[in-house]
Amino acid sequence: MTDNFVDAFDAATNPELPSYDTFGEISIDAWFCVMKKGEQRRAWVDGSDAIADRNTAIDIIIHPLDEMNQKYQQERSLIANSNSWAKFTWPSLQKLGIANVREAKNKFCKVKMVPTGRKYTGKNGDQREETTFEFLALYNSKQDCQAAYAATRRGEAGQPATTTVLPVDPEKQNAYKFAAAIVKNISKETTDFNELTVRIAEKIAGMPVVAKHFTIDSPEVVDLIAQVLQ
Repeated sequence: MTDNFVDAFDAATNPELPSYDTFGEISIDAWFCVMKKGEQRRAWVDGSDAIADRNTAIDIIIHPLDEMNQKYQQERSLIANSNSWAKFTWPSLQKLGIANVREAKNKFCKVKMVPTGRKYTGKNGDQREETTFEFLALYNSKQDCQAAYAATRRGEAGQPATTTVLPVDPEKQNAYKFAAAIVKNISKETTDFNELTVRIAEKIAGMPVVAKHFTIDSPEVVDLIAQVLQ
């Protein structure tokens, strides 16, 4: 018996909805690309490609705090003149004081996925609703982000996050985070080594921010693949 009697009807009358917001670090990159029907998106080449074919791509990955125990990283590859970016994600960053997209690099945040109203056909032919990022808060440090997340856990103290050793160069460090997300996400879809490496190589080649520093044969990428196949 317990002295703290809990009435199920009281609990039903005052429900506490769980938070599905993500707290974590932002990796973001902007680059010019060419998109043509039937072709894979590729980097736009000045002097070779027409200005009319130039689009601005924005790649975003949210690396959740370790305390959240999320098995995946949320990512979106958006186009600057799309509704997803221009009407949802970018305005939400502007409301939080971001004047230039590069200012969001490596910021810690609270973010949620919101529907854009657009429908699309999935790989299995089913109709799906497009979602994109809406940023709710930005934090000055990882510690502030951890504290904000802990507050949503009804006062539970957050567990200290593990430290990952990343490349020293900030640009390469950012590229490494994208590479890690690529490996992690593709490994959820296949564990066949040949298919895994081919798909990772293609994804890296299609993201200039990563391809500038890494290939499928880079020691860092080889190590990432080895980790997911253990």
